[in-house]
Amino acid sequence: MAEEAISIDGFADLEAALVALADEALERQVLINAGTRALQPVQAEARRLVPVHEGKLRESLIIATNGLTRDAAREELIDKGAVRIWFGTANRNGVPREFGTFRSVAKPFARPAWEANVDGMLDTLAAELGPEVEAAAERLSKRRGRKG
Repeated sequence: MAEEAISIDGFADLEAALVALADEALERQVLINAGTRALQPVQAEARRLVPVHEGKLRESLIIATNGLTRDAAREELIDKGAVRIWFGTANRNGVPREFGTFRSVAKPFARPAWEANVDGMLDTLAAELGPEVEAAAERLSKRRGRKG
């Protein structure tokens, strides 16, 4: 399996800006908003590539976030401020279409969509995070101004 190294700079500055927000829910929302916008081109490409019979599989392709599972939070395996954003389907035909079965040939749609958009996704994420953090800081300062 081929491995590809990706180098991203600026996470120390991003972390400092998020910590400055001092509101865990706001930090998570910033990351969710930016991550969701970054995954939208992947979702659109996968919807374009998916084989369509009735269209149910195409319409079931979603971007979602998962909260921490109770066990993971209890064991502190995942940072409580962590955000997990995923793209996929709950349709039972998704995996057989993507990978094939012994009776049908694979018709991949998710992996090619990911590979075609991964560089753009990282660029979008980088471009979205700055303005999203600034907007969140502005909302937080307005909220604090009303309280105090």
